[in-house]
Amino acid sequence: MTIDFEKAGKSVQEITIETEAGPVSAGHACVVNNGPGPRVLVVAGIHGDEYEAQLALHRLVARLDTDIVRGRLIVIPEANFPASGKGLRCAPSDGANMNRTFPGNRTGSPTERLAAFLFHDALPHADLLIDVHSGGPTYKGEMIAFAFHSPACKVSEAQLLSMMEACGLPYITHQESIGTTFVGAAAAAGTAAIELEGGGTTLVEGGNVDLFLEALLRGLAQFGVLAIDPAEKETVPRHLDVGPQNMFEAPVEGLLEHRVRMGQMVEAGELVALIHPFGDFAREPRRIEARAAGIVISQRSLLRVVPGDCLGNTGTPR
Repeated sequence: MTIDFEKAGKSVQEITIETEAGPVSAGHACVVNNGPGPRVLVVAGIHGDEYEAQLALHRLVARLDTDIVRGRLIVIPEANFPASGKGLRCAPSDGANMNRTFPGNRTGSPTERLAAFLFHDALPHADLLIDVHSGGPTYKGEMIAFAFHSPACKVSEAQLLSMMEACGLPYITHQESIGTTFVGAAAAAGTAAIELEGGGTTLVEGGNVDLFLEALLRGLAQFGVLAIDPAEKETVPRHLDVGPQNMFEAPVEGLLEHRVRMGQMVEAGELVALIHPFGDFAREPRRIEARAAGIVISQRSLLRVVPGDCLGNTGTPR
């Protein structure tokens, strides 16, 4: 595939990947170049069924004009188009979770090849990556931002923090990176990375799309790649620590009943969910208790769970 990341002005170019079965369309990249300045890559749809994030990036593309960009802005709304085009989290050709395949493999499965394009072809043309996710049909989450950095990054940790603060989402979380995610692999390779997350369930909520778009406009303006005056943020983000102790997992199969609400503060040992055994609802359900104090920032949206399923998580205020 050939994408001209240096092309002057605003262009929308098709992404294709070569496979043994022939070329496969992988969505489009919007590339805007306007002189010297910051260089940013924004993607969504790495998980194909996370549509609120993808719609926000389509609206961002519609707002972009060469005159308001300073430097380079690359926007890829449907980074895993083979999955999003089918309404699936993962591409049907190989079923691989793209966000566990980075830095990709140019001779691997279709998903690995697309990850390799994003990592080896698109990422080197940016100094900052913003990867936007939403909950999809499996999870509903509070709007959060988090970032990863390494000493080789051109963008400093202070710049990342200022940009996340400018986005104005309710929470900024602090957590360990996973090296095979796009943001984790990017930071390790020397490109600073921010991830935005939130929303979800089986319905697209327009308000969440708007929140993502407004957060991106504020953050990109603060970073200097957009010369605009975005709407003032209404929220001062709270900082949360998220570790393994903040996760809830299903130990048994059954029907999930949440006993706390999103945004609620829970204490260690507090009941957060029940799992009812199918076929014998009269039997005592399995209790799921918080292992650490924190604010509930995500919850599983599907009723049926099996052992190992993530039921949700909290973040512990700093």
